[in-house]
Amino acid sequence: MAIGYAQSIVASESFDVVNGQVVSNGRPSYPLLMFGPSLGVGWFLPRWGVTPFARVGALFQYPNFDMTLIRFHVTAGVEVRL
Repeated sequence: MAIGYAQSIVASESFDVVNGQVVSNGRPSYPLLMFGPSLGVGWFLPRWGVTPFARVGALFQYPNFDMTLIRFHVTAGVEVRL
């Protein structure tokens, strides 16, 4: 299970029109909550002292334009024991 928080910042300046005048908003940011399950497998190879692993999962990002965005991910790597 994964839980995370991201603060998304707009890449460039944004503008609004207020009373017929163009007003700068600067670079607004938006908070996002991300959570989701993951499932993986790994095995320890004692001869080399490493653990290769692979994981799949999903992250649910909220809010994303007042909706939930689902992101699927695959992670693979090697853990080295020191």
